[in-house]
Amino acid sequence: MKTITIKTQAELDKLPATFKEFTHIEIRSEAGTWIKVSKLYENAVVRAYYSSQVEAYDSSQVWACDSSQVRAYNSSQVVAFDSSQVQAFDSSQVRAYDSSQIKAYDSSQVRACDSSQVRAYDSSKVQAYGSSQVEAYHSSQVEAYRSSQVEAFDSSQIKAFDSSQVRAYDSSQVFIQDDYTDPNQKTLTYDNAIVHSKDIRKIILARAHGEVSKPKDKTQK
Repeated sequence: MKTITIKTQAELDKLPATFKEFTHIEIRSEAGTWIKVSKLYENAVVRAYYSSQVEAYDSSQVWACDSSQVRAYNSSQVVAFDSSQVQAFDSSQVRAYDSSQIKAYDSSQVRACDSSQVRAYDSSKVQAYGSSQVEAYHSSQVEAYRSSQVEAFDSSQIKAFDSSQVRAYDSSQVFIQDDYTDPNQKTLTYDNAIVHSKDIRKIILARAHGEVSKPKDKTQK
C-alpha cells in the first residue's frame, strides 16, 4: 500500500486518476485552506486529517478524520470520524461517528453515531445513535436511540428508543419503545399526530390507557 500526503490544491491536482497500487491520499492542509476533491480516484481513497478542510464534488469519496471539515456535493460520499464536521448536499451519502456534526440535504443518506447532530431534508434517511439530535423533513425516515431528540415532518417514519423526545407531523408513523411502557404498548403508530413531550413515557402511558386524544392540527399540543 502506498501513501501520498497532500498539503495544497496544486499537489492534489497533479495526481493521476488511476493508481496501479492501492493508495491512501492523505490531505493534511493548513488551517483555513480548502482543498477541492473533484473526481473519484481509482484504486485509491482520500482521507482528510488534522483539521483539514475539504470540499468533495462529482461523485468523489472522502474520509474525514481528526476534526477535519468536509463539504460534499453532487452525489459524493463522505465517512467522518473523530469530531469531524460534514455538510452533504445533492444526494450525498454520509456516515459520521464520534460526535460528528452533519447537515444533509436533497435525498442524502446519513448514519450518525456517538452524540452526533444531524439535519436531513428532502427524502433523506437518517439513523442516529448515542444521544444524537435529528431533524428530518419531507418523507424522511429516522431511527434515533439513547435519549435522542427527533423532529420529523411530512409523512416521515420514526423509531425512537430510550426516552427520546419526538415531534411528528403530517401522517407520520412513530414507533416508540421504552422500558417503562405497558408490555402490550411497546410499538405505537400515530397518524396525523403530534408527539411532543419532555417525558415521552407520559405520552406512551397515557396513550396506552386511552387518556390522550390525537391533536387535530399542528398548532395543538
